[in-house]
Amino acid sequence: MPKQIVNISDTVKTFQEKVNIISRDVGWRGNLTTNTDSDLVGAINELENEIDVIQGQISQLDSATGALQLGDLSLLHTTAKDSLVNAINELDNRIDSDADFRNKVSATDAGGDGSFGYDQASGVFTYTGPSAAETRAHFSAGTNTTYSDSAGSFSISNATIRSKISVVDSGGDGSLSYDSSTGVLNYIGASDADIRARFTGGNEITISSGGSIAHDDITRTDTQSTTSPTYGGTFDFVSSITSNTRGHITAVDTETVTLPAIYTHPNHSGDVTSAGDGVTTIGDNKVTQAKMADSAVGSSELTHAVQLIIYNSGGTAVKTLYGAGN
Repeated sequence: MPKQIVNISDTVKTFQEKVNIISRDVGWRGNLTTNTDSDLVGAINELENEIDVIQGQISQLDSATGALQLGDLSLLHTTAKDSLVNAINELDNRIDSDADFRNKVSATDAGGDGSFGYDQASGVFTYTGPSAAETRAHFSAGTNTTYSDSAGSFSISNATIRSKISVVDSGGDGSLSYDSSTGVLNYIGASDADIRARFTGGNEITISSGGSIAHDDITRTDTQSTTSPTYGGTFDFVSSITSNTRGHITAVDTETVTLPAIYTHPNHSGDVTSAGDGVTTIGDNKVTQAKMADSAVGSSELTHAVQLIIYNSGGTAVKTLYGAGN
């Protein structure tokens, strides 16, 4: 990895990256095994001094034999300190064979699942994890479940599941029920009768039990009164009729008519006589020229008369007089 050089011209990001790399390469000074660990320079100086000491101990000649010896042999922990070769031989004699080492090691299986063992002859430790049967033995069935330790399977029976379900039909049209033996929910929608029961007829509307909607028949009977009111009597007649937007008659106004009393003709005497409502009679020789003066009916008045019909008491015309101009 190339060395890192921090430049003043570096961007903040580049500066940060280089410092992180240098910090990683140098490491944490707390991990130093030197006596000096407060700063890196002090630790390096301490190592340099140690190297100088070691170099002074290496490459020394045995003055007696002239052999090259490495370091101060008096510092060896072996009994033989006269030469490095004797010290090595002493250590070689101390080293046991493979069997000696293997006999110094053992294994203890403290129980639980699986097994742990040691073969001293081969020096091999053997660990066997828990078997399926051992693992399954740690499980058992809980509420509403069954467990097979031979297969390691949990199960819930259909009957158990079905028993956990219930249905409440709170009323209203249709019905909802549940069969716990089969697990089937059964819903029946509202019947025709249920639906029809929700409706009622209104004005001029009739709903039958079969669901048919009909408009009531409207009949109008025109009648002619057979009453023959007499003079002074009364009779009623329809003055106005009110109907709604559907054409139905909602009101009928009537008026009462009072006929005038019968006229009673007075009795007359003189030239013209009458008795009550009887025939008016002109006496004999009562119509004279003198009585037919300007104030009477003359020929000029009769010019504009079309006709004059004279009836007898029985209502039969006995004389028809035509005007002079006719």
